[in-house]
Amino acid sequence: MSESSHKRNASSGPVATNVPATKARKVTDYFKPTNIKNSESENPATEVARQKPTTTSDDEDDGENDKPTIALGEKATTNTEAKNKKPATSPTNKEGMPLPRVSKLKSSLLSSPTLTLSYHKGDIFSAPPQSLLIHACNTQGSWGAGIAAAFRTRYPAAYKVYRDYCLKTHNPVTKPVSTGTCLLIPPCETTNGKPKHWIGCLFTSAKYGKMKDKPDVILQNTAPAMKECLAQAKVAVKDGNGVGEVRMCRINSARFAVKWERTVEELEGIVVEDGWKDNVEVWSID
Repeated sequence: MSESSHKRNASSGPVATNVPATKARKVTDYFKPTNIKNSESENPATEVARQKPTTTSDDEDDGENDKPTIALGEKATTNTEAKNKKPATSPTNKEGMPLPRVSKLKSSLLSSPTLTLSYHKGDIFSAPPQSLLIHACNTQGSWGAGIAAAFRTRYPAAYKVYRDYCLKTHNPVTKPVSTGTCLLIPPCETTNGKPKHWIGCLFTSAKYGKMKDKPDVILQNTAPAMKECLAQAKVAVKDGNGVGEVRMCRINSARFAVKWERTVEELEGIVVEDGWKDNVEVWSID
């Protein structure tokens, strides 16, 4: 055998013997259990999730719970994120944008204001010009006693407006003034030195004296009458002047014999609308 033939056989021998050996290793490796995780039919992340024990103890959380567990087609989410995730329940506006959250305290501060009363001692009739003076009235056209008689003496022109309203515009028998309403009388005194005051007549009782309404009925009429008075005062103008400050006696408590505390509850429960006077001064001489 020549030297070139020997070299050719020597180089080709190892190649022939290595082919079957390589195939044997691949078949063997295919059945090794260590390669099961590399099978395309099994998701490795799913296998890890099956084998890993769960824990609810914060003391045992060393950061492993923050590792994502990914399923096919899903976005990775850590256990901590899942725990802290809250459902979207925020209300939205007409454009679909979320409205800002308001705390309970802030919500109470933003709620509609109610009418407030402030107390003063002195003469109710000493009010500045354009002030509104309020008292409770009957629907019979009578300012005959108590604070009503004082109104009649000081404001005779206003008394005539009130009386005509009860007896001519309305009729106590056939067409009485509705209780729970208000008559707002503009300043109408023409005598020099007379104060220019608005007069608010709250019709809280149909009649007076022994025929006056029961306290519960009078109270039911009080808030509606005051609301109407405040609404009228918002837009009232006389000689270019609107209503100034608002004063009131302790309505219902004298001739109508209703406990003042009960009237206060009705008045302070009134929700003040936009543009209304939000405070009424309660004046008394004692």
